[in-house]
Amino acid sequence: MDEAARDRGRRPALHVAARQTAGRGRRGRRWSSPAGNLYATLAWADPANCFPPATLAAIQLAWAEAVAAEGGPLTRCKWPNDGLVGGAKWAGAIAERSPGPEGIELRLGLGANLVVRPPGVDPTDAAALGDHWPGWPGAEVVAEILLAAAIGLVRAGPGAIERTLERWPGHDLFEPGAAIRVTTEDGDLEGRYGGLDPAGRLRLETPDGWVVLASGEARRLRRAGAGGAG
Repeated sequence: MDEAARDRGRRPALHVAARQTAGRGRRGRRWSSPAGNLYATLAWADPANCFPPATLAAIQLAWAEAVAAEGGPLTRCKWPNDGLVGGAKWAGAIAERSPGPEGIELRLGLGANLVVRPPGVDPTDAAALGDHWPGWPGAEVVAEILLAAAIGLVRAGPGAIERTLERWPGHDLFEPGAAIRVTTEDGDLEGRYGGLDPAGRLRLETPDGWVVLASGEARRLRRAGAGGAG
């Protein structure tokens, strides 16, 4: 993403790295980036700020559907930006906005563990997609599939985000009514999971009524009573 920010060429632009030495995830968390996986940044001119925060969730859903369409394993989506396979994270996405060569631009950082699970990470927390895909077609093929899905979604425009998220329940990690805990800047909220609203915000039924949270308002999401990194 840093390289994409320094690039003053025309937009859209796609930057792909074989490995990263300073990979980062949401809220500045470190993203381990060994060689063999997918690390890419899509830089897209968006001067009117049209693409919503739910774009990250829509990308994960587009990836889940693309993997399934190619005969891959069932993957799940965890709001707001994670993909899981076998209960462990295999993919993530982050977004940044800043001035670009054609005005304000959106940079989408796309990361996926294709064949290498991050070293030193518990297998219950991180997975490589290839380990769950019988007849694995190869990292290059899958990288192309994932990049095509993400680029196709963004090319279709902001309106495609809401239409895509209508299919979120088919790959949602949480079932409706599940007891979950959301950590926010102001503390933890617990309640029953109500899925996503049309804008891609999380709906949580608490003892005090319904709460709707945008992705930027949530730090962690997990099942109530569960530990782990979230």
